[in-house]
Amino acid sequence: MAIIKRVDVEENPATFGLAYEDISFFSRDDEIDLKGWLFPVAGSDRVIILVHGVDLHRADPSIGMLNIAAGLVDSGFNVLTFDLRGHGQSGGNSRYVGHFEKRDLHGAVEYIKERGFGPIGVLGFSMGAATAIMTAAESDDIGAIVSDSSFAELKDIIAPQFKKRTGLPRFMMRPLLMAARLFYRINFMAIKPIKSLSEIGDVPVFLIHGDQDETIPVEHARRMYEVCGNTTNQLWITPGVAHIRSYASFNKEYLERVTAFFDSALH
Repeated sequence: MAIIKRVDVEENPATFGLAYEDISFFSRDDEIDLKGWLFPVAGSDRVIILVHGVDLHRADPSIGMLNIAAGLVDSGFNVLTFDLRGHGQSGGNSRYVGHFEKRDLHGAVEYIKERGFGPIGVLGFSMGAATAIMTAAESDDIGAIVSDSSFAELKDIIAPQFKKRTGLPRFMMRPLLMAARLFYRINFMAIKPIKSLSEIGDVPVFLIHGDQDETIPVEHARRMYEVCGNTTNQLWITPGVAHIRSYASFNKEYLERVTAFFDSALH
């Protein structure tokens, strides 16, 4: 768990040419109030849910989330983007690196179904990508996933990121992880999207990862691709690209590949 200062949502979808609805829904089980936008497309039922990474929010400009949303809308997909718990305008004050964020995505899926949309695809970034993969292993309603820069196993990046993110000395890591397990019943070392990938069956997955990613090394994507059992799964390693910057570096190709993948997977 981490308690971090929020980043405000200052972007306006209208400046990207997007008609939108302000929406809210509850996470599954613990009913945290989550805020988001829905970008509807007349005559289309297919929907893509965007899931941001840690620290930012539903419009993360460093990723180009609203540019991506606009591209998906232009291709005929309804799009929902929302703030995970403890981010943006949503409720909650803590982050759990996907462990409880799965409940947020489950809530988004249930909201979309109640609105009459489907089939459903998910495009997640970093922690949001890990959340998408782990949620799909628990849901029959997610029909396709694009995973941009997910980790394979959280334990492999905790140590390198601990001091950078907390400012605490390395020797504090183990007691804090033990405290999280004791008081919050979270075993961060057991958060493994790579395990979930082996459990999601025929759900097609498109893995995207920059080969210069210093936050989550590209080997994570290669390891996950190796365990994928679906022959329709794809892997795109983007050259010269840092963490979650594949769209920024290859925006036209990125949208072409992602929309073609969802077009093929969601019927």
